[in-house]
Amino acid sequence: MTKKLLLLLCAAFAFLFVSCSSDDDGEPGITSFSFTTAANSAVTKLTKTVTGSIDSEKALITVYLPSELYADTDERSLLTASVSVSDGSAMNTPDYSTSPAKISVQGGGSVKTYLVNILEEAASVSNGTLLFTEYYSGQAAAFKGANNQYIEITNLSSAAVDLSAVTLSRHVWESAARVSSKDQSVTLSGTLPAYARLVIYSQRCSWFSSKTDSAEIIWQSDILYNSIITTAGQDGFTLTCGDTVLDVLGPDAGIGSGWNWGVSKKMQRKATVTKYSSWKEREWLTTAVSNESSDAATAGKTTAEVSSSLKTIDYFALEETDNVIYGTVDNDNLTVSVNIYDTMSTTQKITVSTAGQRIRYKNADVVSGETEVDFSKDFELQVYDNDGNPVTYTVSCTVVHYNFSSALSGDYAYSASAPEDGDVVLIYHESSSMLLSTTLSSSTLQGQAVDGSGDIEYLSGMASLCVTVDSDGYYTFTYNGKYLACNAYSTSTGNVQFDSSPGKYTLWELESDGSGGFYIKSVNAVSGSNQLALEYYSSAFHTYRSQTGSAYTFKFFVKKD
Repeated sequence: MTKKLLLLLCAAFAFLFVSCSSDDDGEPGITSFSFTTAANSAVTKLTKTVTGSIDSEKALITVYLPSELYADTDERSLLTASVSVSDGSAMNTPDYSTSPAKISVQGGGSVKTYLVNILEEAASVSNGTLLFTEYYSGQAAAFKGANNQYIEITNLSSAAVDLSAVTLSRHVWESAARVSSKDQSVTLSGTLPAYARLVIYSQRCSWFSSKTDSAEIIWQSDILYNSIITTAGQDGFTLTCGDTVLDVLGPDAGIGSGWNWGVSKKMQRKATVTKYSSWKEREWLTTAVSNESSDAATAGKTTAEVSSSLKTIDYFALEETDNVIYGTVDNDNLTVSVNIYDTMSTTQKITVSTAGQRIRYKNADVVSGETEVDFSKDFELQVYDNDGNPVTYTVSCTVVHYNFSSALSGDYAYSASAPEDGDVVLIYHESSSMLLSTTLSSSTLQGQAVDGSGDIEYLSGMASLCVTVDSDGYYTFTYNGKYLACNAYSTSTGNVQFDSSPGKYTLWELESDGSGGFYIKSVNAVSGSNQLALEYYSSAFHTYRSQTGSAYTFKFFVKKD
């Protein structure tokens, strides 16, 4: 290799190294950009300081100018930007009458050029123009599973709204603690026609397609908005235009709270509400969710008018438990029944929604997530219509005992009969010689290989399950204080795991297969009209809607005395 060629290669390498270096390696970068009134006294239509947003990775600066100034190219040509630069200095003074303009900075032996995108500032949006009108949060999603959540925003005005002036923010809570570092704020985009609805849905929700469906409904996946519709139920949302709060969703003025106010529920804004004043849950109709696509039938549609004479309860739940406990409402007989568990305190905070105007307990308004009631005895709730006339509901509670055996070790023998209340059992998939284990992998339970031709000796890792049978004949299987659960995500499949508290997805029922085995079916996890049944497939335990073939039949081994 000649000396000249070697020098050329070294120079080329040095050029590539300098050109590809990041800001952290000494490349110059713009850290702030603004048009100040002090630096632009000759620009009469600049009446306030305008600050640009900087995307360093894309080398893009975006500036929104007031409409009057944006339309006057002569005045725009007089603009002088105030620019702060790291590791360098600005090289040129561009003409901002054209867009995009280019501004370059030099330092550290390299030059970086930014595009300055000049846009027109959107007209401000006033309170009473946009409103949150529907909120949906399905059952908590497994890792990479379906995430069925959406938010509906309605334009209540007779004029189209430029959404680029509107910011949607999510205020994050985790494990009852505020985590502001994970907050998200995004600027919406597009134009929302008069009286139209924008439905923003989770990018992992398959119920919608991201398109303009009509002049009345606009669907948008939150993949356009940094996945902002991903909430565990404690977060809050705000909708703002500049300093104006247009609406909030959730307690504490939309900041959220440490309780699961927004988990596993659907909320529709009552049609009588036309303007935000403060967060009031009684402005919403709340219902439990089935996690089926039919839950979203109201998305993008007007909430039905609520008659002033209605005094019904449409939702009753304990939401501060690990899994929501729903009450059963009988609006004909004016009763609510609810099961709590003997491991729980009988004093619980309640969430209640009504098609009426308000709900009172002991002469005070019920505030969801705050009002505590004593479930050790029956109590009453008064529900009022819009004219102030009440009806009285009686709430009764049943305390349910679950079997938690501490003596799991020993021998287990096959039984062709269904387990009985108080039994301790192993669930055995005969065709693969696998027992249900306690090993959780990829959000479902793995199998443990055993020889089931005789008695089975308990070994660590086996899911030795304590059996509880309730008055309806439904089964609950518990291990180490946790509950075997089917978590279904509005598809034909679900995951099997242990939940920390009982709920609708921890109830099972048994059906004989006619040959000494059983189909083990979730009572409440369904796909269409089909219950999901336990299956052993691909080296793990899942649930599926088919319920045919050897994958779905299991035998029980019961612990000997």
